[in-house]
Amino acid sequence: MEKIKKSKQGVFSIFSISDAIAEDAASEFQKTVSESLEKGEVKIILDLSSVPFISSKGLEILLEMHKESQKRGGGIKIAGPSEICADIFYATHLANSLEIYSDIESARRSFL
Repeated sequence: MEKIKKSKQGVFSIFSISDAIAEDAASEFQKTVSESLEKGEVKIILDLSSVPFISSKGLEILLEMHKESQKRGGGIKIAGPSEICADIFYATHLANSLEIYSDIESARRSFL
């Protein structure tokens, strides 16, 4: 997925995604986040404000990455999901497993 921008703010890795997380793009998303986890970057914030859709495969990968991050002492926080993505998280009950925040700053503060 060419539409993933990664930035660092101290110990936080922030991924701003601007494409649907579905099919091939979901696999690229997994690869990108896995690489960060392998480098010891375990406090991850996903800015989903520009993500129009997330497929079941994308949800599965997201949950898998979240669990892996937790095993390593961190976590994945969701920041500013689009309305459709937020609806998907609530409809699938993943909002109970993932921490969802209105913006990046709120997600960042939740790690403290």
